[in-house]
Amino acid sequence: MSTFSPRSLFVLALGIGLGTTLPALFHIESAQAKPQKIPTFNPSQSLAPLVEALSDTVVNITVSSDLTTMTPSSPFGWNFGLEQPMPSGQGSGFIISDDGYILTNYHVVENADTLTVRLSDETEYPATLVGFDDSIDVALLKVTAEDELPYVKLGNSDAVRVGDYAIAIGNPFGLSHTVTMGIISAKERVIGSGPYDDYLQTDASINPGNSGGPLFSITGEVIGINTAINPRAQGIGFSVPINKVTTILEDLKEKGHPSRGWLGLSLEPSDDQGKGVRVREVYTNTPAETAGIQADDLITYFDNIAIESVDTLIRMVGEHKAGETLPIQIQRGKRNRELSVTLGERPSQQDLATGTFESSSDYQWGVQTALTQGFAKDPGQQGLVVIQIEKNSPLRNDLQLGDIILSANNNPIDSQGLGAYSPKKTLRLRIWRQGRVLTIEVTP
Repeated sequence: MSTFSPRSLFVLALGIGLGTTLPALFHIESAQAKPQKIPTFNPSQSLAPLVEALSDTVVNITVSSDLTTMTPSSPFGWNFGLEQPMPSGQGSGFIISDDGYILTNYHVVENADTLTVRLSDETEYPATLVGFDDSIDVALLKVTAEDELPYVKLGNSDAVRVGDYAIAIGNPFGLSHTVTMGIISAKERVIGSGPYDDYLQTDASINPGNSGGPLFSITGEVIGINTAINPRAQGIGFSVPINKVTTILEDLKEKGHPSRGWLGLSLEPSDDQGKGVRVREVYTNTPAETAGIQADDLITYFDNIAIESVDTLIRMVGEHKAGETLPIQIQRGKRNRELSVTLGERPSQQDLATGTFESSSDYQWGVQTALTQGFAKDPGQQGLVVIQIEKNSPLRNDLQLGDIILSANNNPIDSQGLGAYSPKKTLRLRIWRQGRVLTIEVTP
């Protein structure tokens, strides 16, 4: 049974003996309030005390959907899908707070109509999707329980070294709370799954149903979320480093998505390898266009750091928040130019794939829109359909999802959206809503 759409992955595992070269004893206590306490144990003899302490924090996630789809494999050979019918499926997850927040993979819950979380004691709770980041395949769920729930401590994946031991607990093929062990085989792996590929590689045995489960260090801290395998290989699994997740957790809780920086252009390697990246195209109504960047410019520095590759620039921009203003140096012809760019908010992978991002409005209004036309039985009618409203948007009490903005301050709407209008001044909008044209006025 599968869940999932273009991506589905599984958990890390490995069966090798533990040598006596490890430290004789571990004793881990958290000064925080209070992730699961790991008792004193001797890893050269058994990991049972560690597993017993952690198992209650790992959950089984069951999904159901009205959709029936088949999940394709990646052209790179990486398996992000179980390639089975969509109506129901399952994956893994882990509890990160006593009030019921749970991390898993986005592909586990994508397109789900209902979500059910089952604990190790077989207690079940309905779950809601709080937020997700499809660019790194992570989702945040929430359940409501009468009692405080056991939860994990999130570790520091940057400190992980190749050769460190790793433990996975998950639900492969529905076999609840299966434990496997391996080592970290490599770091910073790029496998072509998304713009922020930076996987931990492990020699774990990964199977359907492990998707979204935790990868633990031998000290009982989560260092990754198990995500992908190459189905043509054995002992090669990939896990999203937990540091990639902790930096966006508050955004997921508060906004439902990360506020990653975005330039709004397509790139290609430069002719002179190691010296900048070439701008192939600048998209309409984007921070790059506003900053004056043009097609065929060579971007050589961003935030005063030399750019060596396309991946480097994409990651650097994504590490900044929307709204930050940063220096960017370009080479146009034989001249170097210093520009300043105010980052926008990176659209979702789906919006990028469909091109709807080209109509995205200024982030300051807290509204995301998509240019549309041909509605209201008028093939020439054009407007901006509201596809997302932030909690802190000044328009949150006036707009609804699905509204189509026809004009702003009596100006016909175009792909520039609301970006030309200050959120500090009165805004008068004409909107089309369910067959009616309405006028709303927002005064700060």
